[in-house]
Amino acid sequence: MSDQYAFRDQRGLAKACLVLLYIQAGVAVFGIASAWWTYDLLSRASVHMPVGSGLLEADNVRAMFVSVLGTFLYIVGGIAVLTWIYSASRRAHLVGALEMTVTPGWAVAWYFVPIANLFMPFRAMREIDEASASALPGEDDRLGGEGMLLGWWGSWLAMNMTAWVSFRLSMNGVTVDDLRTAALFDLISFLLTIPACLLLAAIIARIQSFQNRAAPID
Repeated sequence: MSDQYAFRDQRGLAKACLVLLYIQAGVAVFGIASAWWTYDLLSRASVHMPVGSGLLEADNVRAMFVSVLGTFLYIVGGIAVLTWIYSASRRAHLVGALEMTVTPGWAVAWYFVPIANLFMPFRAMREIDEASASALPGEDDRLGGEGMLLGWWGSWLAMNMTAWVSFRLSMNGVTVDDLRTAALFDLISFLLTIPACLLLAAIIARIQSFQNRAAPID
């Protein structure tokens, strides 16, 4: 424990994160349908089947709407989650019985450091989870937490990588097949968004529960 970390009531912030993550997962379901529709239209166009200009225009408008909404939720949700991570790390340093090597500031900053952001944010979140669980003797369920953490981080990395591939193909694609491949990667990214969001919501709820019981705030 360390006296440099003060208690902050983060229950409201945790609830906001959960709501935003559930909304993002719901939008991803709509995104899957939208990406599949785009893929189907482009597949028909690639074999010279007739595709009305109205359908293409409607598809473009729908895809743009999903993209803008998804980006907005990604940014707003990201800010909320990073704020919660900082707060949760501060509290874990105070209530946890384990030594933590990642400070609250770096628990957030590692997301923006190239290469290190492939593994250090996971390490920081695992430390927060383990330290929070260790504050409650007899309830140190590290195995369950480890499974959720690995599932979240794997789906998070895969989601971002497939989204990046989709973006590059859609920006640089010159053929219908290029755009169709971009739509396929977009669909895969939306599929991965669902477990990434739901697992992160479960992790936040788990850590918040540990910390609430370890140091309740009226």
